[in-house]
This record gives sequence, structure tokens and C-alpha cells, in this order.
Amino acid sequence: MQRLHVFWQGVNSEGQPCEGILIEAGSLEQIHQQLHNQGFFQLQINPVEPTQLQKSLSVAWLAEMTGQWKQLADSGLPLKDCLRFLIRSQSDPTNKFRLHNALRHLESGNSLQESFQIAQGFPDLFTRLLAVAENSDQLPTILRALQQLYVLQEQERQERWQLLRYPLTIAGFALAIFLATTILLVPLFRRLYLAQGDELFWLSASLLQLSDSLRLQPLPWLASLLTVALITISVHRKISISQILNWLPWLGRLQQTVQIQLYSQALALMTKVELPLLEALELASPLLPKNLLSRQLRIQQSLLQGRKLYQAYQEASFLNPEQLRLLDLGESSEQIAYAFQRIADHQLQQIQRDRQRLQAFLQPFFMVLVALMVLALLLALYMPLFQMGMTF
Repeated sequence: MQRLHVFWQGVNSEGQPCEGILIEAGSLEQIHQQLHNQGFFQLQINPVEPTQLQKSLSVAWLAEMTGQWKQLADSGLPLKDCLRFLIRSQSDPTNKFRLHNALRHLESGNSLQESFQIAQGFPDLFTRLLAVAENSDQLPTILRALQQLYVLQEQERQERWQLLRYPLTIAGFALAIFLATTILLVPLFRRLYLAQGDELFWLSASLLQLSDSLRLQPLPWLASLLTVALITISVHRKISISQILNWLPWLGRLQQTVQIQLYSQALALMTKVELPLLEALELASPLLPKNLLSRQLRIQQSLLQGRKLYQAYQEASFLNPEQLRLLDLGESSEQIAYAFQRIADHQLQQIQRDRQRLQAFLQPFFMVLVALMVLALLLALYMPLFQMGMTF
């Protein structure tokens, strides 16, 4: 029998609302009976799948949660009370379960880092900086910096979709026009096209053949569409949108700059709270595109061999000359965090310029493609009529 993780809500014998979690607690009937025997009524029990707990948390939720936690910490509320308020503010049972689990282990004597690691789903960067905050009494400062980092990541995600929205909208519009023409209009001219026999314009013949196939044999097309959808979903589960964009010629360069900017921002945050540099580099590496991970490894190896940070980045061909100068100045003046922040700001400006150029190119490019498609459809539809007119 499968033993369940659950988040439950109810009221006690005095009518006060209560909630909690149970781990590997048996069947729903057993859980309900157990809680009822403990004096809880009007129970609402939400099972939580272990696979859901293992999934990484969304950046949007992390940004919202760290922002709320920062405000509570700024008000001087004790740590455990902050977590209780965070739990009450959540609407998703899985996230409530995670935070309840972290609070329970914190109350059992575990450290803040260990408690959130046990709760699952939280990034290593998040849990490691919580350990720094717990040991240095910098919790509000670190939460503010984490919120800024996650807000930047969420803004990048939204701007990426905004950049893709126009091409996807135009592509959908063009596909709708093409299907409507092929399925609805072409059959109206079918007898006319067939009457021309071998003299039928080649584009019209191809369109007629496609129209007959879509109308008379839709099942193979639907099966192909379903197969493509399943393959797309399967690929998306294994490969992130960021990785897919890195393969595209124009968007890949922009996406790589975005990821390096987030990497620099994370390093600025971690060096500011005096996290050891090698550990900071290791924690920031998941933010990099995969094709730069080998260079990141060379940087870490160079630092272990005693080279300066500036030299390590220069040998790895990781940053441009201007950014290397900023890093050299920051290292020589012992202001590495400030140097990484300046590099991140410089990269953010570059990203904004690249996005503007790409948007200026994509809009006319897709308009030209749609115009060419409409021209091809018009030729396929009306060229046989022109040929017939010339014959008579």
C-alpha cells in the first residue's frame, strides 16, 4: 500500500483553524481517522506527490516568497514566525507542504540550510546563502539580494516570451490563412483545376493535391500532428527553453549573454556576502549555458593553481576586454563584488541593445514571409483562371 505525503487543514475542538503535514502516513482513510482521533474536524486533506516535491521551484514563486520573507525579516519578526506567516500566505498545497516541512525540521534542531534542503526543490544557491545568513546575521540583506536575482530571472523569462510572441503570432496567423485557403477555398475551384489536366499550373496542382489529402484523409495528418506534439512535450521536459534558444543562430547569442549576465549578478551577490570565491563559482555555474561550463571549470582550476581571478577569466576567454579591465580593477582594489556588479550592469545594457536590434529585424522579416506566402496562394488560386482567359 502506498504511503502518502499530505498537507491537511481543519479546526480543533475549540473551533480554531489548524493545519499541518504528515509524511508517509498511510491511506486517506487512515489519515482522516488519525486526525479525527487527535481532535481535528472539518478536515481538508491534500495529497502531495513525492515527484512534485523533487521538481525545481519556479523562479516567479521564489521571487515572490523571498520578497515576502524579506519584508517580514525587516519588521524584526523571529525566523520561525516569519516561516509561519509565509505558510499562511501560500495557496498551493505543495508549496505549503515544503515550507511546513522546512519549519518542522528547523524546530527539530536542524540548521536553516539543512531544513530547506530536506524540504526539496530549493536551488543550491538559495540554501547555501541561507547558511551564510544564519551564521552572519545578514538574513534581510541576503533575502533582498536573492529577490533581486530571482526578479531579474523572471523578467528575462517574460522578455524572452515577449520577443517570441510576435513571430509566433504571425506564424499562427499565416498557418490559419493557409489551412482555411487549402480546406475551404481550393475545393470550390477543384472542377476547374481538373479540367485543365496536365496544363494546370504546378503550384495549383500541388495545392489541390494537399487539399484533397487534408479533406479526404485527415487521420494521417492528425496522427502526425499528435506525434509532433508528443515529441515536443517530451523534448521540453528534458531540454529547457534556454537550451533550445542557444541552438538558434540569432537568439542563441542573445540568450547566452542573458545567462552570463545572471551568472555575473549571482557572483556579485555571493562575493558581497563574502562567500568563498571557489564555492561562489560552483554555485553560479548552473546559470551558465552548457557550452561555457568547460571554461568555467578552467577558471576554477586556474584559481586553484594560484592565478589571479583576472588572469583566470582572461585565459578562459570568458569576458570581453572591457569587462576584464573592470574585473582587474576590482580585484586589485579588493572590490570583486562591485566589479561583478558593474559587469552585470554592462551586460544588461548590451542585452537591451541586442533585443532592440532583433525586434527591429524580426518584424519586417516575418511580414515579408507572410507576404510571400499570400502571393504564392494567390498565384496557385488564380493562375489557372488567367490561363483559361488567355486560351479563350
